Amino acid sequence: RTVNVTRARENVESPVVKQSRIQCFNYTDEKIDELEARYSYMAKIQENDQNDVESDDERVALAISKLDVDENKKIQKQLKKANTTLAQELKECKTNLARTSKTLRESNSVEIVA
Repeated sequence: RTVNVTRARENVESPVVKQSRIQCFNYTDEKIDELEARYSYMAKIQENDQNDVESDDERVALAISKLDVDENKKIQKQLKKANTTLAQELKECKTNLARTSKTLRESNSVEIVA
């Protein structure tokens, strides 16, 4: 059996085969473009998701900070009230001490005279 290689080459390079290769290449190129677009889209979604997470983290941090500020204001108000109360008690103690000291001095001077 003999095969005509020249004729086979001509068939391989025929316009139909060339057109088929071009179409295949174009199809592959389109698929690559489609995949690149899809990957780009997915990357943007992930980026947006990450931005959303970061925004959520910022919101949580801000809310926690606000709670801390509110709690600190509440504590500061309680401390101020306690300080005022203690200052008043100290003033009363000083007054009582002064009265007691005066009474003791008077009592001592009466005893010395007697």
